[in-house]
Amino acid sequence: MAAQENDLMANRYGQKPKLSRARWIWISAAGVTLMALGAFVAAMANFNPVQSKDIGFSVKGPTQVVLDFEISKPKAATAICTLESLNEQFSQVGFKEIEIGPQPTDTVRLSVSINTTELATTALVDECRLK
Repeated sequence: MAAQENDLMANRYGQKPKLSRARWIWISAAGVTLMALGAFVAAMANFNPVQSKDIGFSVKGPTQVVLDFEISKPKAATAICTLESLNEQFSQVGFKEIEIGPQPTDTVRLSVSINTTELATTALVDECRLK
């Protein structure tokens, strides 16, 4: 029945022109090129030359926590890092933004004190970016 319908439609409206092999190759190449370009743009949008690594933290009391972390960035660049401390419910109880100027090495280890509004149970680097 489906073959009869196809024949009827072909007789009524004519056959669809088929794409040549060369045209399929060009369409495929264009599709692959567009996907590669999209992947490249996505990778560049997510590229960050500044990397941070939390080393540890110590709670000094209900009003202060000290965060130890490493930051890797280009030596001559200035980075801005956002640090935060959280309580047991993961609510932010402390916040600090620091500027790290040019350093003699690419990787620097820092200890930073963060004032808190209540007892913190953790501290971490939220983000680092170039200035």
